[in-house]
Amino acid sequence: MRHIIKIHGISEQYDIKKVYKTCYRACLNTCLSEEAAKKLCGIVADKIDLWVADQGQITSADIFERVIIVIALENEDVAFMYKTHRDIQ
Repeated sequence: MRHIIKIHGISEQYDIKKVYKTCYRACLNTCLSEEAAKKLCGIVADKIDLWVADQGQITSADIFERVIIVIALENEDVAFMYKTHRDIQ
């Protein structure tokens, strides 16, 4: 199982569910329907999962930045919410 390096240098098991959950919260905070949020977050989670598999050592900050890029390709409003409202995650 893949591990990521957290902000304080602690290693944690990579969990795609966290990516999905934070994306989903951002979607709902931009007033997307649950159905649209599930669809978008499924796309984002799949792309991030593939990206992580190709990386060597990876940090949570790397994942955060990549998620913003991937979400922005699908929905700029959700990407903005995700980027600027980390506390909703």
